Amino acid sequence: MPTPSTANAEPGTGPRIREIFRTVVTGRFADRPAPAHAELLFADAHFDSDGEFLGDFYNEILHQDTCNEHTHEGVPLLAVLAADDRVPPLERMSRCPCCSPSRP
Repeated sequence: MPTPSTANAEPGTGPRIREIFRTVVTGRFADRPAPAHAELLFADAHFDSDGEFLGDFYNEILHQDTCNEHTHEGVPLLAVLAADDRVPPLERMSRCPCCSPSRP
């Protein structure tokens, strides 16, 4: 599993939803490797908001709302995020913010 960087390992670093996703993935994939798509959760990348992070995160899996030969690798990651009660209900099965302009 990706290892949290020193820049992003502390609570309160970055968008709230990224922290929640990181906590869920770390717990759910503790005994096996996390999908490669989880790397963005732990990378030294700066995001100013939940929306900015979610747009990039979903784009890594859905490739601008299209599937390709690597999309299936993100399904286990999306499944644990969709099924975990720590993830807010609006974020469990929503489309990415860049594709849903009506969302705040």
